[in-house]
Amino acid sequence: MKLDILDVEHLIEVNNLQEVTSPRLFSTKMTFDPDGILSTEIFGISKSDRRGTFAYIDLKRPFIHPHIYGNILKRSFQKIKYIVSGQKRFLVIDGVLEESPDGWTGIQGLYDHWDEINWKKHPSANKINMALLTNLPKNRVFITKEIVSPPAYRDVMLAGTKDTSDHVNEVNELYVRLIRAVALLSEGGLFARTQYATQMKIQDTLLDINNYYKNQISKKSGLIRKYLIGKNTDFGVRSVISAFNYNNNTIQENMVDMEHTAIPISQCCSLFYPFIESWLKNFFTREIVNDPNLISYYDEDKGRYVTGQLHEPELQFSDKKIKKMINDYLANPDNRFAHIKVGVTIPGHEDRKAQVGIRLMGKVMLQNDITDVLKRQMTITDILYLACVDVCEKRHCMISRYPVRTDKEMVFTRIRVQSTREHIKVIFNGREYPYYPKIDLDTKPDMVGVQFVDTLVFSNSFLEGMGGDSSSIAS
Repeated sequence: MKLDILDVEHLIEVNNLQEVTSPRLFSTKMTFDPDGILSTEIFGISKSDRRGTFAYIDLKRPFIHPHIYGNILKRSFQKIKYIVSGQKRFLVIDGVLEESPDGWTGIQGLYDHWDEINWKKHPSANKINMALLTNLPKNRVFITKEIVSPPAYRDVMLAGTKDTSDHVNEVNELYVRLIRAVALLSEGGLFARTQYATQMKIQDTLLDINNYYKNQISKKSGLIRKYLIGKNTDFGVRSVISAFNYNNNTIQENMVDMEHTAIPISQCCSLFYPFIESWLKNFFTREIVNDPNLISYYDEDKGRYVTGQLHEPELQFSDKKIKKMINDYLANPDNRFAHIKVGVTIPGHEDRKAQVGIRLMGKVMLQNDITDVLKRQMTITDILYLACVDVCEKRHCMISRYPVRTDKEMVFTRIRVQSTREHIKVIFNGREYPYYPKIDLDTKPDMVGVQFVDTLVFSNSFLEGMGGDSSSIAS
């Protein structure tokens, strides 16, 4: 990739960019200033316009290009800070900058005498910097205008969205600072020392803007690494291999075999999120909205169980609430035994609301074909396990270990949903679940997370081909 110093003047001329002159973001509370850095007159109204329209700030006089200033001159030539700040005066003697009380100072002085400097005689500069400073035209080393990026990448978050104050992007504050400093310098009437200080403030602000965008595209979190070099797989997860625990009496009872891989609930939710979300919405509609007996509660006054009326079910089982429930399961393992609560209206007291749990009704299969009644509050683990089993029943997953060098490092298997370390056999709604999670509601919250297996478990037959000595694997 070849990078070059941008010809700002040419860019403005070719694209007919408009000038930003006002430091104000808003002319009224909800209207952008027509001359400001968020102006709809300058940048347009449509999404495409505000993503692709640039503008510029007129600096009124030459300043050093921020890349040249920050990455070359400040690092290689210590004298530059005294020139920009006006602290010391210099003369160019035989191509070399020499300090002299009879000399010039300031950015304008550097601009006027730039062509007299022979950078090859300054030993502090490396070959690349020497070549750049020597060959780059003066109108590229110095700029008189600063480009303003499209507002879509720096929009203001208005008050009321998260808290009571407006959220202004960092770069917007830098643009505002730059416009105000340029206006102050252009008005004149400043003492020499104050004038040099304002010039240095402008130069440093240009550098801050340059560094802001440089940080946006560089390093691990930058745009180049993230979107051009990086690779993301939709509805994929990165997991860890763990060995299967063979503690069953027969091979048929094993959860994992050549055709099945045990995948934790948390990873199934990520792999098949759209299907999980749809299943949950259908479940809540079918089992709760249409069958309110599951949300009956004990009325102390009546001395019996009564059925409440669901309060605003469309809001309780919205996409937002379902997503929050799944995210809470993923982020907070200690809450995985938490009850699922729904809001109901108390019969005869429509103005009173209550949060009640969902009743889980089923059978637990014990030894010798003996069954026991399963009757307790439904937890977030119950509902997500049932969803994952149904969704994953007829689906497959692809397991690969990067880098993929042979066909043995990519395996396709069916799925069995992994949950707690210990399983029970449960019959729910007429269906048998042989690997149902064992949920003890008396477990202390800080001990809930350790009850779960959150690793990928597949047949030991695949380990050698996939380099099973490594702990990282992608699914």
